[in-house]
Amino acid sequence: MPMPPKTGSFSPGALTDAGAPWGLEAGGPSISLSYGVVPRACGRQASAPQGGRGAPLAPVSGVPPRVQLPLSPVHWGALAKATTRVMGALSPDDLLVIYNGLRASGLRDNELQRSLHLRLQELPAAAFTATEIRDLLRVLQQCGWRSVNTLRHLATAFRATAESASPSCCRELMAAYARLRVPLDVEADKAAFAAAAQRLLQQASALGPKEVSLALNSSVKCRSTAATVRFVASMAPQIPRVAAAMRPMQLALTANALAVASARHLGALHAIEEAALTQKDKWLPQDVALFINAFTRLEMYSDPLFGAAAEHVSLGPFAFL
Repeated sequence: MPMPPKTGSFSPGALTDAGAPWGLEAGGPSISLSYGVVPRACGRQASAPQGGRGAPLAPVSGVPPRVQLPLSPVHWGALAKATTRVMGALSPDDLLVIYNGLRASGLRDNELQRSLHLRLQELPAAAFTATEIRDLLRVLQQCGWRSVNTLRHLATAFRATAESASPSCCRELMAAYARLRVPLDVEADKAAFAAAAQRLLQQASALGPKEVSLALNSSVKCRSTAATVRFVASMAPQIPRVAAAMRPMQLALTANALAVASARHLGALHAIEEAALTQKDKWLPQDVALFINAFTRLEMYSDPLFGAAAEHVSLGPFAFL
């Protein structure tokens, strides 16, 4: 059997040699053709054909184009073995395609999962782009796979690419720390959070309403009071600029972030209140709860906001008084 290409991809022959002939059965889970069963022509660097039958799907969130084919459990097992054989040659891009294929399949292979995590942790920080780090963190979360060591390795790689990181890359790193409930008491973790926060603040004036809300919400879920307070206090001046364009849920989450960080920024709170009152007919019960909780914790007792909240409760699904 010929050696696999250095990119980590392998040919259809790899699947056949692993014991699964090229005869895919109907039904069963699906997998990206880029996941090792065709050459890299379907990868992100290839020019995809425009339309027509068999054309790869458009990329989503940085994931290479995919053509879905059904694979039986037998073929999946053979593909997993073939993947293990070339594990040492897999690049971050290859890992991303494989993780997405496994996520789409719904299948669990603990041995393959461990091997993929170890391969990811072997790769040097310079091998990753900021976008790949974001997409890897995202798909790992979607798969429900929790590895603090993998997170810390990707966080170290993020620090090397922070200068080119987009807001979504920074948010995803913060969110990953929050999901795994990793306390930021290790210097490397503190440095990674600080790099993400600094990069977000560098782009703060260009952030839109959704980005400001998500950035604040992701940061306050991290277990680092001091770092959170500093970041929220620095980001709060952007809220008056974007509050009018926020939806009620975004306004409620933004108010909650200010409360969690004890950031009593009057301009931001007044902007949130004004924008919220113009959309009170769109409030959901959870929005009302967050508004009341946040403004109460910050000792901002607004008669118009509290009155609208009381009216919403009395007329809404909880009208039992």
